[in-house]
Amino acid sequence: MICRSVCRAWVVTAVLGSGVTALATAAGPAQAADAAAPIVYSIYAHQPDAPFNELASRLLSGAAQHAHLLPMETIDIAAPPAPAKQAVEAIALAKDRVRKLRFDEAVHPLNEAADTVVATGGAGVSTDLLSDLYLYRGMTIARADWKPERSVDQATQARAYADYVRAVILTPTRALNPRETPPQVMDDWARALAEVHGRAHGVLTVRGPADATVAFDGGAALSIGGGGAIFKDVVYGEHLVHVEQVGYAPWGAVVALDRPAQEVAVPSRPSLVIDDQVAGAHARRMGARYALVGEVQLGAPSLQLEIRLIDATGIKHDAAVVPLPVEAGTVDATVLRLCEEARHIDHLGLGPSSGNDAPAGGAAAASTAINEPLAPPRPGAPVLVAPLPAASPRLADDPAGWARHHWPLVIAVGGVLTTALVLSIAVAANR
Repeated sequence: MICRSVCRAWVVTAVLGSGVTALATAAGPAQAADAAAPIVYSIYAHQPDAPFNELASRLLSGAAQHAHLLPMETIDIAAPPAPAKQAVEAIALAKDRVRKLRFDEAVHPLNEAADTVVATGGAGVSTDLLSDLYLYRGMTIARADWKPERSVDQATQARAYADYVRAVILTPTRALNPRETPPQVMDDWARALAEVHGRAHGVLTVRGPADATVAFDGGAALSIGGGGAIFKDVVYGEHLVHVEQVGYAPWGAVVALDRPAQEVAVPSRPSLVIDDQVAGAHARRMGARYALVGEVQLGAPSLQLEIRLIDATGIKHDAAVVPLPVEAGTVDATVLRLCEEARHIDHLGLGPSSGNDAPAGGAAAASTAINEPLAPPRPGAPVLVAPLPAASPRLADDPAGWARHHWPLVIAVGGVLTTALVLSIAVAANR
């Protein structure tokens, strides 16, 4: 009899225990699934020719392995492609059409090439080809055929002559072939040569970052250095300046020299980095909630490795910098701290609810963000902050609310009390 009662008690206890376990397990299925999913995905932004690039990549990859993250992804960061190829092709096409006196067909490619040259400071276009651009555009404006009389009015002739002067400034010793050039162009070219040779000369200094290079009027690039790039014996008039620096967007401009000594200050340009939205899109693609992005900072007084923590929606939460070169342990500690911060943000409910959450605009927007060019972050972009989770009510003030907030604990305690009660009844009945 005693044996049967004890057995029944044990069966009841096992059933209740199973139920409590099932309820406790069901209390947080989302949390269990979240714990199994990858939290942080590491990305390294590789900038060609950047100092300590390989060292920084190796240190971040090792830190990601030590933190048990997914294998690190490397994304190549390159300057936006200069449209030099299109400009060169447009000039070659227009020259052929002008030689065949097809002026109407040459206007559009010449104007497009001229706009590109002005915007980029003549990036990737040689001095001789720049001279051709203005020479043939002047011929197109003047509709310079082989007739003895001119085909346009004086105002239009003046516009064409201004382009001839630009061409002469670029190549002041250039001589045209009279067998290939209409007589009116030969006359205007001779007048432009005389005007330019009679102008004064000055010195143009380009100042900017010491590691930047500058190309002047399509010539070879020179280092700016600490004292600036100095160009002497420059004729008064319009000149083209193109500046490049590793890790930064290129810059170009037209500079009008009109004094004996003139300086040009290179303006600040956006650094070439992975946009936070793009980094978040890469994290979503891998099913992670956060991206850990490492990049070599080139504009700081000393070289540094910056590591940014960005969630899957593209919101930046934190960043840390370590000097280069640096020991591996420093990068390991930084990565571990940021990973722990990501888990803390997740625990507080301030991060994305799932690594696969798409940003506003749906899946199409997420796909576009991955494939769009790497561009600098938009200035003044709004930052979205998730609301803080509601605080737990106090037991004395709201017993029912406290029980709802802690219902897994209440169920577990209830199961234990129920088990104790059943056992007590079984023992009493046996006695």
